[in-house]
Amino acid sequence: MQNPESERNYPVLREQVEAAYDQIADRYAATTLSNEMLAQARMRVRGEVVQMDMCQLTFPAASFEGIWCCASFFHIPKAQATTALSQMQRVLIPEGMLYLSLLEGQDETWEEESRFCWSRALFCSLYISRV
Repeated sequence: MQNPESERNYPVLREQVEAAYDQIADRYAATTLSNEMLAQARMRVRGEVVQMDMCQLTFPAASFEGIWCCASFFHIPKAQATTALSQMQRVLIPEGMLYLSLLEGQDETWEEESRFCWSRALFCSLYISRV
């Protein structure tokens, strides 16, 4: 059962997020290497959307105040992690902020994903283990 309190607050949160988005929409870029995600983003994102490898970012140095890297970093092999992080550091301003999400574990593996009307295997690098 869903929490009625969260349902009541959701429209307010959505309005706040949309208002914040409107303030930065002309100052950000969305990137993805995936053709499927590129098509989805171009239908939903109002700003710049480009196909780009996070290990070879073509943006000039110090281009961004922040990077939101959610549900994507763990799809690159661990051997490329340092390169990707170096590229992110290069395009961030000196006091820039990076949000990076990871998956718990220690291995690199292919995992089956079944959602959004498709089923496919995704490569995942797992970075954190429970203590």
